[in-house]
Amino acid sequence: MNFVDPKEYNYPGLVRKNRYKTILPNTHSRVILKSLDEEDFLTTYINGNYLKGYGGEERAYIATQGPTVNTVGDFWRMVWQEKSPIIVMITNLEEKNEVSVQTGSPSFQWAHDRSLQVQHPMNQEGQP
Repeated sequence: MNFVDPKEYNYPGLVRKNRYKTILPNTHSRVILKSLDEEDFLTTYINGNYLKGYGGEERAYIATQGPTVNTVGDFWRMVWQEKSPIIVMITNLEEKNEVSVQTGSPSFQWAHDRSLQVQHPMNQEGQP
């Protein structure tokens, strides 16, 4: 059950940022993406909320919808911004022989200085 009034998120173009129009993030705990243009709501929006941990730790976890074609970039921006060490997915990548979750899965590699290097899975010709 969603306790958010859809009118709170009545922005042009926002429909493509939500997997379902009736499941919206709670405004008090919504993850806000950092953006060069924080005046543009769409660049700071992801359908995700911070959750408390077992001991009451604030922002211990993030719950978000599986990425779609329109939100996979936002998803990885959130993972990077929030320094998420673990991602747990509790859905299938495919439903009824159709891709339901876009991973856009980059390959990760740790450098010797412990910084994270991210590579998009493209071949030499720039094709996925």
